[in-house]
Amino acid sequence: KAINPIQGVPLDIGLDFGLTPAAVITQVDSRGRLLVLDEMCGEDMAIRQFMQDVLIPQLVKVYPHWWAKRNAEEPMVRCFGDPAGAQKSQADEKTCFQEVRAAGLRINPGKTNGFVARRSAVAWFMSKLTNGQPMLLMDPCCGVLRKGFNGGYKYRRIQVTGEERYTEEPMKNQYSHPHDALQYAAMESGGIQAIQQGNRQQPAVRPYAPSVPGMGPLG
Repeated sequence: KAINPIQGVPLDIGLDFGLTPAAVITQVDSRGRLLVLDEMCGEDMAIRQFMQDVLIPQLVKVYPHWWAKRNAEEPMVRCFGDPAGAQKSQADEKTCFQEVRAAGLRINPGKTNGFVARRSAVAWFMSKLTNGQPMLLMDPCCGVLRKGFNGGYKYRRIQVTGEERYTEEPMKNQYSHPHDALQYAAMESGGIQAIQQGNRQQPAVRPYAPSVPGMGPLG
């Protein structure tokens, strides 16, 4: 890995549910930077299978120190997910949150499911520098997130005559699920400041158009 996890610092995992679940593992370093360490994306599977076959094996293999301390008094693995995960499944009446807890992890609902707030939490990190360096760093293993930042995670154009118009929220595709997961983690990692500051700007095409000159799409 290009970005090694920091010993003694908890892992914050953002989770998106549905039949295309996604998890994004992050940390915040001593300089307040958001470190995006890992991404996992599922296809055509419920959250129970995703936890058992994808997320938990990755934690055990790559992050054993944190996994061993997941149930400590101050847990070293903290999950945050779509607040809708508290709704019961029509199949067995279990919630997604219950499935996560049954897999051995603690989870809390994200602060909000509102798109503007979630987007602003990530954009806050992307528009800040610390000692001349970006506040958001992402490991190269996060290929789906990277492609999403470079244009895959975008608004859907509305077919109307005249001026260009776009939907108010990004289209659902293979990139939107890990980006939603990242947003839940970012809100818990300091990006909530963007919401408190009333950052309501929404770009026309890129959900994360950075505001700092010279900071283009992620390479």
